[in-house]
Amino acid sequence: MRTQPPGRAASDPYPRGRRPRVAIYARDSNGLGELRRSLRIAGALTAPPLEARVLVISGAPTTNGLAVPPGVDSLTLPVLEPRSTVNQEPPGRDPDAAWRSAPRSRIIAAALDELRPELFLVHEFPGGSGDELAAAFRSMRARPGTRCVLGLGDIAPDPDAARRAWSDPRYADSIRESFNQILVYGDRAVYDRLREDRFPADLEARTIYTGYLVPNAGPDESALPAAAEAPSKAFVLCTLGGGYGGFQLGRAFCRAKLPPGPLGVLLAGPFLPPTQRDELRRRVAARTDLRMLDCVTEPALLIQRARRIISVGGYATMTELLGLGKRTLIVTGGAHPLERRIRAERLEALGLVDLVDPHQLDPQTLADWMQRPSPWPRRAWDQLDLGGLARLPRLIRNAGSEPTEVLPD
Repeated sequence: MRTQPPGRAASDPYPRGRRPRVAIYARDSNGLGELRRSLRIAGALTAPPLEARVLVISGAPTTNGLAVPPGVDSLTLPVLEPRSTVNQEPPGRDPDAAWRSAPRSRIIAAALDELRPELFLVHEFPGGSGDELAAAFRSMRARPGTRCVLGLGDIAPDPDAARRAWSDPRYADSIRESFNQILVYGDRAVYDRLREDRFPADLEARTIYTGYLVPNAGPDESALPAAAEAPSKAFVLCTLGGGYGGFQLGRAFCRAKLPPGPLGVLLAGPFLPPTQRDELRRRVAARTDLRMLDCVTEPALLIQRARRIISVGGYATMTELLGLGKRTLIVTGGAHPLERRIRAERLEALGLVDLVDPHQLDPQTLADWMQRPSPWPRRAWDQLDLGGLARLPRLIRNAGSEPTEVLPD
């Protein structure tokens, strides 16, 4: 069995005199969260001190209007219709992998062969969609010099599927063979993914918790186009994430009575089905105190300006909410609802968010929360490790080196 992943022998693969090259693979998903996280990481790596040249590889259609950081290139793969929202089968186990992913696999392998990155960061799914990264890993093994890192969210998209995957020795072997290091974008005190997913001991030793990836600086006000300008008066924001699975929340928000004074702003997301989008537009048009936006390049700007936020609780939005200290109600839904519910329950227990079960969602519940006086939420920075994005360039540069523990900043 091969135990040394690509690039393991190189003590410092980053050449002096030119910018290091990094490739990031973000698997297709039914929401924007994975792409937003990839772009956030890419922006951190292109900034000092690493100042890397970054290529983001994804099957997400274009960048869905999101702001792409300066110095970041993107490669959009042919779009696949996903077989399911979660595919954590060990590489080689997907029976439809060959015909669905062969063209994309060749594109990925060719792009990495041309770029020859010093580091390849793969998010959440070690084999990619339908094992489409296999050819790229074979090429990198034959051409040493690329360190490979598996980046995992704080909670698996489907914890039960993740435990089943880790129970298969072939799954763990594929990670041993392919990756120098594993990064978890969370705080172990909130959710111990290594224990919950049942990582093998040797791979647990290869894993670092980065902390949550909270943006280091405030949102760029120039990123919000004039057509989607935030209201000048106070408003309550309801965000449906990418829009997938958020219709029930959007409809309840459109029917809820707002507190005196503020407007209601509904951020629908690009993946909301057209018939559902049209219904929400009709409901918003029937009221004078509501506005609806489809998508904005910088959601954090709306979050920063909002008085309160109602959200489906995806990772990217939650980290922005925690960093800004906004009063937040989570109604778990959209893609990966179990992941979102677990995260929201842990944060609710810390007094950082409020939580409503989606089965108890109705306009009156939202109206009561919006109008209920409540103390300012506890400061997340005092309770959680939110420094992952600031720490990430150093972790990426040292990926695969020993020791693996996080050193003090």
